[in-house]
Amino acid sequence: MRTTALLMAGGKGTRMKHSLEKPLIPICGRPMIERVLDAVQQSKKVDDIIVMVSPNTPATAERMKNVSGIRLIKTSGRGYIQDMKHVIKSEGLKTVLVISVDLPLITPELIDKAIAEFERSAKSTLMVAVALAFCEQQGFYSNSLYSDRYGSIIPAGINVIDGAMIDEEELEEEVLVLNRTEIAANINSLEDLERIREIIRERETCEAPR
Repeated sequence: MRTTALLMAGGKGTRMKHSLEKPLIPICGRPMIERVLDAVQQSKKVDDIIVMVSPNTPATAERMKNVSGIRLIKTSGRGYIQDMKHVIKSEGLKTVLVISVDLPLITPELIDKAIAEFERSAKSTLMVAVALAFCEQQGFYSNSLYSDRYGSIIPAGINVIDGAMIDEEELEEEVLVLNRTEIAANINSLEDLERIREIIRERETCEAPR
């Protein structure tokens, strides 16, 4: 099954209140988008990579324009869902891994696990989630903003979608709950950013945060 990865890098990131575009915020010396891109490029199940930017992220577009092995697509920036649907439809994508660029700890193994679970499920879409309690245990509290809608589980920013079904009003959804630090570490605030930097400093030798 051919899978296209769609990296969502067009959001405003207003909650971060950071001087840089969210995808370019450095984590131990590297923009977070590059950490996510590394994992996607190393995936055994991804065949094609699209980085989606918008008028909200011109500096990200500039940085990504000469990166080999990817396609850069500029969208209107109207919204996450609208831009995602536009790219899937305009490019005629079939199986699509949609992944946010604010998951800098994500690994190729977890990406492959999500795609494999989608293939096994025979459903139209798969959402990767993490338990709210696990997020808070790991020191990520901004995810609680989603609890009113999702309850005890929180969407991780990773979905696998059957592109042929993108216009359907309701899609039969599989939910894959992965209580892993790499999944819980979704950056939605400056506090999340500092927590992730702490985790990476424990795992890697890196420069002081900026």
